[in-house]
Amino acid sequence: MENQFKMSLKKTPLRTYGYHVANEEELERLDGYIKVLSECASFYRKELVKGRIIYLVKQSNEIKALPVKFGTENFAHLTGLVFDRKDANQTLNDLADKKLEQNAILVKNDGTTFQKLSALSSFSKLINSETLELNPSAIVPQAKKLQFNKALKTSDRKLLLALKRFELKVYTPFSLINLTDHREDYSDYSKVPENTVVAVLSLTRNQLKGFSIGTLSVNSKYVKDGRQLTELTTKMRQILLKEYVALQSRRKQTIKQQTKPTKER
Repeated sequence: MENQFKMSLKKTPLRTYGYHVANEEELERLDGYIKVLSECASFYRKELVKGRIIYLVKQSNEIKALPVKFGTENFAHLTGLVFDRKDANQTLNDLADKKLEQNAILVKNDGTTFQKLSALSSFSKLINSETLELNPSAIVPQAKKLQFNKALKTSDRKLLLALKRFELKVYTPFSLINLTDHREDYSDYSKVPENTVVAVLSLTRNQLKGFSIGTLSVNSKYVKDGRQLTELTTKMRQILLKEYVALQSRRKQTIKQQTKPTKER
């Protein structure tokens, strides 16, 4: 069969802490995930790594924006697989392109590789606002152990994605709309349940070295027309422009400090 993982073992596999070279039984189990691995890797490479994904979430009587950076280096960790002598970016590309023959394929010692793989069928829901909610750490049993404080959960409960600084770069959430001061008829979010995702946006750099905001999905139950979506994206641009100007100012100040001549003693 062509669609099979294969190991050439031409070189002695490098040791990776917490992983071991897959045995025949584990390789056979991995073969059952080839289709979903390839589809998820392709989706990740196409939809998630170009910029930031911004989740607009109802929290504490506000609509808040949670920007998340899905790096190319993160995908392999989410699968629990290591391809010997390949970095995470190469592993992502190999999975997306179905390059199944590797020098060696490593899986986690604690068995969590297959737990992670079993959740991949829900991976595309990470940009579907109608199937997502933000999970507070207080109700996530692994939160203290894994040291994360937020998680995205799909409605089918198959996928719980921990947001952690070394895994997915998390930016501080910022408020778009304070609901206590905002009661326009067309954008009343006061009855939206806590932690509900109302929209998923994308933020990418454009050719003019500015930024573009795209809409990946909206929760039609709570964002009912174009005026609401326009309001959200307009406020988003205002916040990002303010953030960008502040960043440029800090950079100029840093450069000024670095180039400031030192006084001779």
